[in-house]
Amino acid sequence: MDRTETKILSIDDIDAIRELLEALGSENTHCHAGFFTYRAIQDLGPGDRELPEIGLTLSVRTGGLDAYSDTVTYLSFASVMEAGMGGYPGPILEEQKTVMRVEGAAAAEKLEAADRPRVDLAVVYAGFSAMQQAITFAEDRKREGAGVILVGCDCEELDKVRAGQNGGFDAVIITPECGGRQAMRQIYDLLILVLRERRTA
Repeated sequence: MDRTETKILSIDDIDAIRELLEALGSENTHCHAGFFTYRAIQDLGPGDRELPEIGLTLSVRTGGLDAYSDTVTYLSFASVMEAGMGGYPGPILEEQKTVMRVEGAAAAEKLEAADRPRVDLAVVYAGFSAMQQAITFAEDRKREGAGVILVGCDCEELDKVRAGQNGGFDAVIITPECGGRQAMRQIYDLLILVLRERRTA
């Protein structure tokens, strides 16, 4: 795969994501893919999963920050919702942004401290709360020789796209979902499907 061009994709562009995963997942006989987020991934806890029949090892590492289980972040979002009209969120106040970034930084530190396997493919979530820490984490995986996919919500989208291009990442995938829980799970499941189809073709 041409590693000089960063693909900018929407999470809804399934065909392009499949093509990307096919290229990245088939660069080695056995692919070790890591899914890294300072938040959480839908219905997946931290750990490793071996799928030798399709030549795939999956590692999930999280910082565990979940906007709906963390009291301070929940209260921040609740106050934003109250400020809006008709259920639409009002502007996020600077104080709320600060709280969210402090929580995000703490979760990013937890992720950074976690046991981190060397991987062939790193899928890294970068959201609003710990964007710079997540980008630095992704850059470190790139320096280790991994293919890198940066997944980000559309908050400060341009900054994530620039970081992906400047860092030489393979792709930046943008989702409208804050937290990226479902988007990360979708990519995880799609990678398994793509490699399973390749082995049975």
